[in-house]
Amino acid sequence: MGKIIKPDFIIVGAAKSGTTTLHKYLSQHTDVFMSIPKETNYFAFRDPEFVFNQEFVQKNYIDDSIKTESDYIACFARAKSYQIAGEASPSYLYNKNTPLLIKNALPNCKIIIILRNPVDRAYSNFKHHLRINIETTASFERALALEKRRISEKWWWGFHYYAAGLYYEQVKRYYELFPRENILTLIYEDFFYEEEKNIGEVYNFLGINKLESKLEKTILNSSVYPRFYNLQKIINNKEVKSLFKKVVPITFGKRIVKYINIRNKRDKILAKKIQAKLAQSYNADVRKLEGLIQKDLAVWGIY
Repeated sequence: MGKIIKPDFIIVGAAKSGTTTLHKYLSQHTDVFMSIPKETNYFAFRDPEFVFNQEFVQKNYIDDSIKTESDYIACFARAKSYQIAGEASPSYLYNKNTPLLIKNALPNCKIIIILRNPVDRAYSNFKHHLRINIETTASFERALALEKRRISEKWWWGFHYYAAGLYYEQVKRYYELFPRENILTLIYEDFFYEEEKNIGEVYNFLGINKLESKLEKTILNSSVYPRFYNLQKIINNKEVKSLFKKVVPITFGKRIVKYINIRNKRDKILAKKIQAKLAQSYNADVRKLEGLIQKDLAVWGIY
């Protein structure tokens, strides 16, 4: 029987902050093996409190997540003996009980956290939900107003747009459990501005050599606002998709859907009034976060 491989490091979030892109970058390194699937959500769903009521959560998140230790270990079974192994599950930052679950199972694990301007992160998450047709309102302001009620009704944590950006307590849980030298906190805006320099910081943290070849650069999971909200709802509708497949050849149908998706995109800018209100409400949390991670977050412009 071969050696049982468990992750040496975990990218714990935040959501919509570049975890997928970093996962892709690290998977290009010959000395790194990234889990299959990318988001196992194993430690989040080990928490009995991590329960949500919506039907789509069961199908799209819970059913696709890893539930047992043997299945979790299998996610890393293809790693070579010389490789370090890792995974990336943004749910691990927001869920309050996950850090302890990770610590108990993987006491020497290294933790990578990527944080993005919380206002931009929240709006990006909202646009993503619009694009995949799971958000019930086309108004971000309305979604924010509904958030407390949604949380009390056990809506999927991805709809906690504002709360998920209150990073201080989320990050503090990891700093309280893991040695500071085992945690690397990256700032999204800095990281993607100077990728080559900052990916080197990640390599150093993980104890691997710089990649000889150039990174294949792609920004993944970019969220945009549908130009026509109802049109996006139609092309994402399961019944419409099923009917479309019956009457249109698959290859041609994919081209049509791709064309509609491209033409229906617009990068709608968040209203300054909402931006300012959110920035003000995040201010105290950001100031505490700066002290915790010992980094200047002026790049976020939250004062």
